[in-house]
Amino acid sequence: MLSCADCAFYEDGFPKFVEVLKRSYSSEMRVGNLESVLKDNTVLKISVWDALPAAEHGGKVLPPLTAGLRTIVSGYDWVDVSAAQADKGRAFNALMENLGVRREQTVAFGDHMNDYEMLTASGKAYVTANAYPPLKALVGEEIPSNAQFGVIGKLKEILTNLQGN
Repeated sequence: MLSCADCAFYEDGFPKFVEVLKRSYSSEMRVGNLESVLKDNTVLKISVWDALPAAEHGGKVLPPLTAGLRTIVSGYDWVDVSAAQADKGRAFNALMENLGVRREQTVAFGDHMNDYEMLTASGKAYVTANAYPPLKALVGEEIPSNAQFGVIGKLKEILTNLQGN
């Protein structure tokens, strides 16, 4: 799948893949050929869905095949391939600079290793209870799972505390 700024494009109509894709992306489109997407869109990353646990399968198979690129497990069944220097931490730092926001004024939430740099760039970092165990060990601050709306609950708590100050 090619993840672009406004849409995720894919070729394969394998039902399980499409089901997972539609849960993960708000804007997606099946195309006859991914190469046709390249002339009108900037590709941000290539996302590879793996029916097996990605950390044990695609996350081990792809890196030797994608030398010079950043290849990282980004979910239970996803592996992302992007430019070598691309990561969420760099994007987070650029956003803070652009907005004139200090690190200690920020908070970030994550659930997989592709979030690590963003979490370390933020003033306060949280992982969800359903996060990838190695990320949980690195970050430590855990909130309820995505299914329990942990991020929304934590944001409400933070905003309530800000209003009280």
